[in-house]
Amino acid sequence: MGGQGRLSERTLRGRVAVAGIGETTYYKHGKSPDAEFTLALKAILRACEDAAIVIGNRFGANGNARLIADKGGRITVGNDVMIGPNAVLRASNHGSQRLDAPMWDQPHTGGTIAIGDDVWIGANVVVVPDVAIGAHAIIAAGAVVTRDVPAYAIAAGVPARVIGDRRDSTHAGTVSA
Repeated sequence: MGGQGRLSERTLRGRVAVAGIGETTYYKHGKSPDAEFTLALKAILRACEDAAIVIGNRFGANGNARLIADKGGRITVGNDVMIGPNAVLRASNHGSQRLDAPMWDQPHTGGTIAIGDDVWIGANVVVVPDVAIGAHAIIAAGAVVTRDVPAYAIAAGVPARVIGDRRDSTHAGTVSA
């Protein structure tokens, strides 16, 4: 990511950003109108315990969306990214290896989620740790992303699989996210 056109970048470390009930939060960074950051009602960004969330320009997370990076996890989001309502992106996970201890007592593991520029993540999507979503991709509503999605891909299903390519004119305008 990084790349051309990045005007500013926001990094959240050890903090929680929440848009409360009945409000939408709009942030403007820098002097450019392209540096927009929107959290709709009840959207949450959380980075705790050596974790980070890095967000590019023109970012929006709709109602109840969750971006969570705990225990060394990292979420990197490119420019021009839209995240639908109730989506969950979690860059950490609970351990489950020890059978002699409840999962509650097992350590978390941090992972990474990388989202390229110009990505649309639909409503109710889940993205698990250690996944990259390429630039210009669309993730259809309800998908569970468990592996990398290439640039320009249209991915859908549980688990998500590539069902098309945005550059292919037969898919133009046919996706609901």
